[in-house]
Amino acid sequence: MILSVAENDGGADAFEGRQIDGRGQFLIPGLWDLHVHAMSDRDDAIGRILPLFVAHGVTGVRDMGAVMSGLVATRERLAEDAALVHPEIVAGGPLLDGQALPWYGDLPLVLTTPDEVASALADLAAAGVDFFKVYDGLSPEVYEVIVAEAANLDRLVAGHVPRAVGLAGVTSARQHTIEHMTPSTFAACVADPQSYFDRSLETRFSGNYDGYFQNLIDWFEEAQDSPACNAAITAMGEADMRLTATLVMEVFATDSIDRAAL
Repeated sequence: MILSVAENDGGADAFEGRQIDGRGQFLIPGLWDLHVHAMSDRDDAIGRILPLFVAHGVTGVRDMGAVMSGLVATRERLAEDAALVHPEIVAGGPLLDGQALPWYGDLPLVLTTPDEVASALADLAAAGVDFFKVYDGLSPEVYEVIVAEAANLDRLVAGHVPRAVGLAGVTSARQHTIEHMTPSTFAACVADPQSYFDRSLETRFSGNYDGYFQNLIDWFEEAQDSPACNAAITAMGEADMRLTATLVMEVFATDSIDRAAL
């Protein structure tokens, strides 16, 4: 296959064509990875992670959580040197959460009262955050103000389903995306949400990944004919929301997963 490629030498109408001999090779559209965490460490992002995306055909990424200092430093470095290889980047900055979880280090921005929200989100928007990512521990009151302030700043809201807000709450707020197929995401679809959530936490943090994934399978079996679940998913569609299911989980623990059992 011979490809004709239009190249712009600077003017809107000044395109000069060239040909690429693609015989024996493959052509695909540029891919997007819609859930990555790649921007917290500038040197690692520029020297390793971002070029690897492009090398594997990923020409756009949505970074779903980064330490703000790293995100700013990475973008500044990319702006300084046009020769650096990287995908198009849409980034959400820190996790907006209602609690400080020690295993996340500096990644969360903790917001516990509604009065904290406006200035915090304005600062993030001024620093270049493209959208705001909400997380599990937000209170309904803080979440409501985040949604309102995001609209004022012309930013979308994406992320997890905060446990105290629930699926109906984020759907009513028209949150743009929901991330992951986690126990708390669709807890409203099972008969006993708290029991299901507790069982999921127990299997997840005991390192029993087989049990964790079996729990998800049990969820599908229980929820697939649930009127409450069907109503919730229908409401998501009517609100024009998206589910980012994420295809890879616990990449560093794949040896503990019995894939034959899935």
